[in-house]
Amino acid sequence: MNRIVVSSWPFFVLLVVNTGLRTNTLKVIGGKRTVILGEDADLFCRLSEAEEFDQITWQKETRENPNKHNFFVIQPNGITKDVDGLIGRVLFIGNTSDYLGSIRIRNVMLLDEGTYTCIFSVSSGPIQTEMSLTVIVPPVMSVTGHVSPVGDNEVVLVTCIAAAAKPKAEVIWDTGALNKSLRWVTNSTQHANGTSTVLSQLIGLPTRTANQKQVQCVVNQSALEEERTLSYTIDIHYPPQTVNINASSQDKYFLCVGDGNPKPNYIWSRFQLLEKSSIDNKAKAERRACPVLFLLYFYPLERRECPFNGGCGHRDEMSSHGLGLQSEQMETRCISSVSALI
Repeated sequence: MNRIVVSSWPFFVLLVVNTGLRTNTLKVIGGKRTVILGEDADLFCRLSEAEEFDQITWQKETRENPNKHNFFVIQPNGITKDVDGLIGRVLFIGNTSDYLGSIRIRNVMLLDEGTYTCIFSVSSGPIQTEMSLTVIVPPVMSVTGHVSPVGDNEVVLVTCIAAAAKPKAEVIWDTGALNKSLRWVTNSTQHANGTSTVLSQLIGLPTRTANQKQVQCVVNQSALEEERTLSYTIDIHYPPQTVNINASSQDKYFLCVGDGNPKPNYIWSRFQLLEKSSIDNKAKAERRACPVLFLLYFYPLERRECPFNGGCGHRDEMSSHGLGLQSEQMETRCISSVSALI
């Protein structure tokens, strides 16, 4: 405080006297915090200069109770008292000798989010600072495929969900080689507790080209340490377009190959018309080959089944059904089917 003294002499003398009182710069220092749901939150609070105080009081305005109220008191000797709310979840982590009134809130919940006030009661009156506590929540992520038959209309191929996050997650797609043929539609839902769910659907034509191609759902959100990637392989069902029968190098077996999805089931069938008289040795050997799964032998009046590990009957059994035939005709077919499309 400065005092001005004016003399009564014929001339004026201006005298400035310093009384030794300091300029009042005392304040409380704090800082805002952002924590992940379930973690502990440390709220910093300190007096800027050494000063005796009567007590430290903490107040809060939160989602649980928007009205400002006291909830924690710290005495100069370090004794604490829970006043209202957060009972058993607040810990004094400061030091009154250092004019430090910091606290820790354990196992932070969404309802704890809000504004917190730290108040030092000193001789000149209360000095305070406000700080915000923000609670963030990582998303629960999942990717689900939709099995579709090949077709000419767009369908949802894959769905990616980033659920119950705060703040809302960002969802994009990496479609690789299918970049020009696929698109996505994203929607979000806001929940009452402040979290959001994002649902993104990958849409395109269910073609053979898209089958077994890998796509990735990429999720970004502030509660994640790094972006998360969920991969999915597109599954399109279609019947076989080509069926090939290939003989082995030594003609010991035949291989039937179809390109359908899911993997086709194979049935080997052999249709044979026999001469009335007899069957030559070559035909007999072919009858006994029975290379894959089983053979179905069809005769003019009867169908016989030949297991893969046995013969196909005797000459007299088969020739007895061949009456009236002028020549032997043989045909082998590989029949494939896709159960999901039948």
